[in-house]
Amino acid sequence: MLARYQIKRGQPAAELPGGIRRDARKHTRHCLRPSAEMVDAYLDDPSDAGWRAFANAYRKLIDRRFREDSGPFDQLAEDANQGDVHIGCSCPTKKNP
Repeated sequence: MLARYQIKRGQPAAELPGGIRRDARKHTRHCLRPSAEMVDAYLDDPSDAGWRAFANAYRKLIDRRFREDSGPFDQLAEDANQGDVHIGCSCPTKKNP
């Protein structure tokens, strides 16, 4: 599922859901990271239409990466078979610095 969510800053670790956390922000090497250009385009237009454009481009990017090298995706699937995996991706905005 691809969805937007709001991070609760300062939440104690004990209150977070259990599982593995993976950072997939644009500057990481994670297979699910969006491109910097996609993020910048969405942040320039954070409307519903901007989100739909981001989501469409993101799905195409992930599909391309999977076709080029499925190994990182297979590892992510294996991790998910062992327990919950939480993938985080957030970029600062005026509303959420």
